[in-house]
Amino acid sequence: MIPDLAAEALVGAGVRLVSGVPCSVLDPLSNALRRRSDITYVPAVDEGEALAMAAGGWLGGALGAVLLQNSGLGNVVNPLSSLCLPYRIPAVLIVSWRGRPGDDDAPHHVPMGSATMAILKTFDIPHHVLDAADDVTQVVANLAATATATRRPAALVVPKGTFPATAAARAAQHELFLEERLMLQTAEPVMFQSAGIRATRSQIVDTTLTAFPHAAVVSTTGYMSRALAARGAESRWFPMQGSMGYACALALGVAEMRPRVPVVVLDGDGAILMRLGSLATVGNRRPPAFVHVVSDNGTYASTGGQPTASAGVRLELIAAACGYRFVAVSAGASCLQASIKWAHERVGAGPVFLRASMSTEEDTVAARPSSDPADISCSFRAHLAPGLTSKPLPPPAGDVA
Repeated sequence: MIPDLAAEALVGAGVRLVSGVPCSVLDPLSNALRRRSDITYVPAVDEGEALAMAAGGWLGGALGAVLLQNSGLGNVVNPLSSLCLPYRIPAVLIVSWRGRPGDDDAPHHVPMGSATMAILKTFDIPHHVLDAADDVTQVVANLAATATATRRPAALVVPKGTFPATAAARAAQHELFLEERLMLQTAEPVMFQSAGIRATRSQIVDTTLTAFPHAAVVSTTGYMSRALAARGAESRWFPMQGSMGYACALALGVAEMRPRVPVVVLDGDGAILMRLGSLATVGNRRPPAFVHVVSDNGTYASTGGQPTASAGVRLELIAAACGYRFVAVSAGASCLQASIKWAHERVGAGPVFLRASMSTEEDTVAARPSSDPADISCSFRAHLAPGLTSKPLPPPAGDVA
């Protein structure tokens, strides 16, 4: 069967992490992938999150793939343009083509169906439109090889009807899943409170880095990544520029491929509110060495201090409801060290979520990271997966035979 051959080809090409959002056109392939024990399949809340996870998977040492309907191409534009392309991170995109010109399809599929090829060409994404007569094994191998060699995403476009429909009985599996979820207990937030001023960004960053001297650290865009980069060019640090809200998903991809490595996310309230669904994905996967520190100052600091919506949101309760095993709040500078120590003590039994109240006053504002993004990703990957080489080559554009 074509879907099984495609799944086998992905594994043969080194793909170990697959994420995506369901599409009926790709359902036979997703079923084939989920049946395999040599692939980690992670359901995503949106296609952008899936691409960020695949990027994290590559940073963790293995090529990632994303399943998405072409309607979701709009959701991957941000992590595609400001994460995968500047950081030169490859991935295999498997895109169903709904609303293809000339096909009889639903009206709401037509606009994106007409724009699909143009979007791929706009970003110079090598791609191949799969035909039933193609040697799918060779096509997938070529795309994966192109992605790996050029260090940029490559896409397999799958028209409707290319993969034969299958009747998969999933009711029993779903019932077991529901039973497991009902057995979970929601974590009770631990409160660390102290009178006086809130912690500064520098205090949160420095205290976290001191407590986790060997962890892989991913920081969100804006002042947080500026603060991290200003402390040096450590190979275990990944200061993200752009891709706002996707630090959590990228870190989860790393954790999936490197489950024994402590992974710390230095996040912000505005960023996590933008991609709140990633808390559900982390809670569903429950990576044990995952520590998520959200610095909450109620503002978008790097764009002028405009207010976020966090004042009325209990982020720690949301994280607990999503499945984080341990959640806490740090309110006050003098209790920050104790709260970070609490998080450190739970590494290996997580995931752990800590909301740290942060001052709106910036003690220092560092410049943007000066390192080339492609060098940052190379260094970070080399730290996590020693021995792998990732030299970028000039990117080809257009179709891949």
